[in-house]
Amino acid sequence: RLGFFWGCSFHTLHNSIFIIPILLIPLIPISSNKSIKITEQSSLNGINYERITNDTIEFDRLKIKDIISKLIIVKKEYIVFEDSLIANKILTLIYAQGTERSSGLLKNSRTIVLNELLRKYNLKMERIPIEIKIYQLQIVDSVKLNLYNLFKKDTLSTGNIPIFYTNEIYLHNADLRLIAMTLDLNYHKEVVCSSINHNKFSIKIPKLEFDELIKYMTNEYGIRLNKRIAGISGYRISTTKK
Repeated sequence: RLGFFWGCSFHTLHNSIFIIPILLIPLIPISSNKSIKITEQSSLNGINYERITNDTIEFDRLKIKDIISKLIIVKKEYIVFEDSLIANKILTLIYAQGTERSSGLLKNSRTIVLNELLRKYNLKMERIPIEIKIYQLQIVDSVKLNLYNLFKKDTLSTGNIPIFYTNEIYLHNADLRLIAMTLDLNYHKEVVCSSINHNKFSIKIPKLEFDELIKYMTNEYGIRLNKRIAGISGYRISTTKK
């Protein structure tokens, strides 16, 4: 992904009144002092939770494609699954006890869990070239944009992550880089900004379809999102079981 600007995990807790049947998979031995527990869920209803530390990894009711993208820190759009049924399996996964040594090398928890997940479902992961759309944020009407150069408390200083909890997002004293990263985060698009403009603006980002939002940003704020195609390295995940 090129990575999130905010180096933190987002934890979403959602309580459900439904009783969901589950399929329990026994504990998978990894080594003499390590193990991983996987539970297949039949629905996303319930608690959706994730936690990754140096010695603990927990995913509660996430799809395999989401889990793998978080383990290798790559957008899920850059991972191509050969089998969509595998990609959309919903899991609760718990791993603890941190790291293990293999051939004298330290193997981290992400690698251990990824390898065991691939092994469990007979999957192979390989790098492949893929094409993506990149949206370059650019000011086309600075006069219009500077109308929103207001003085309010900075969005980042409030501790609020700018994601869509309601129908709009308000950014206060946000520079163009933060505006681009907010769009990237909420729309799962590759939105970048290389502008040397360091001014800060207070703007509203309404919850619209992305194509509609592009028009809104230009008409309202004089900001254009120029689209281009770029080649990057992605991943293909295929099944090894015939």
